[in-house]
Amino acid sequence: MTIVDDVKRVCLEEAKSLPGAEVIAPLPVWDNASNSMGVQIKAPRQMGPQACEVVASFTLTPADLKKAPFIRAKAMAAVYCMSRDIQVQIRPLQKLKDVAPEIAGVV
Repeated sequence: MTIVDDVKRVCLEEAKSLPGAEVIAPLPVWDNASNSMGVQIKAPRQMGPQACEVVASFTLTPADLKKAPFIRAKAMAAVYCMSRDIQVQIRPLQKLKDVAPEIAGVV
């Protein structure tokens, strides 16, 4: 069993309260420079007459990936937010090259 299998298993255990939940992993992370893993949990949801999909995404750091309780804690937080219609977004305020040219590969 691989770390990806472990991540998916733990996340699905936490998402069992969401009918039709699916775990997508590994996903690339924002900086594409570390051994972190992106994870997404999604599930169908009926909002009145409208069919919808609720989605939560999070990053597991190399330290998180070494301990199942850390994976479980992030999955639990994601499922909690999904079940209560809480949305969180991370958006850059400036273009990356304007903030840190060396990170953006513009030297």
